[in-house]
Amino acid sequence: MYATPPWWPTAIALTTTNRVPWWQVGDADERPERWTVHIDVTDNNGAAPCPDDVRRVGVIELAVAELAADPQLLHPAAAGSWAPEFLAEALTQPGSGALVDELDLLLAPGPARVVLLRSVYLHEAWRGCGLAPPLLSAALRRFSAMARLAACRVDPTDIAELAPGLTPAEAEDVAQRAGWLLERSGFVPWNDVHLVGLHNPAHQAHQHQLAQDVTSAELEDALDDAITTDTDDGRDGEGTSPGPEHP
Repeated sequence: MYATPPWWPTAIALTTTNRVPWWQVGDADERPERWTVHIDVTDNNGAAPCPDDVRRVGVIELAVAELAADPQLLHPAAAGSWAPEFLAEALTQPGSGALVDELDLLLAPGPARVVLLRSVYLHEAWRGCGLAPPLLSAALRRFSAMARLAACRVDPTDIAELAPGLTPAEAEDVAQRAGWLLERSGFVPWNDVHLVGLHNPAHQAHQHQLAQDVTSAELEDALDDAITTDTDDGRDGEGTSPGPEHP
């Protein structure tokens, strides 16, 4: 059972930004593009303003790399330490840009690039609401014009490095939950990573279903009840503010 979101999910917007050093010239096109997806609540016309403490929903960090990229240009800070190994396994030969037959048959045609998912972070107020998969799926949809597939590695060792205070058992648990999140978003395990074909019809249908689940009338009704506030007079039927209109 998921928790009720603190605000209407239909008021959430995604903003994508691309970070490029101003001095990077020459081989810039060969380097992974670093992107950040900011997930925030917007105030629509006619709606009451969202409280500041739940306005920030989350952040997704990723990179977009050429399948034929030089492994030496896949800096860990941009692409992840696992990216060169993944490409070595996914390609017929380094730098060829051609996927091995197993992946080529699995993935629908698309641009010869890959989205390397680095991190997905939701602020505490939005956790446990079941929104991570649809938000991640929606974010990746914006990169389908750039890439054929997306990939991510969730390994306990990586997680322990990101959160040194975790015990091995806790890191393993986090990795398992991260893998579940990816699979709910449409990813499938392949070797040591999870990947998804951004142009596969089944994945696109899954994206649509995730969005439908989040914008269902049942959830809107639950939010009406949860966000409605009582005035000080305590009278039934009167003295109640209906909260914001549906975005």
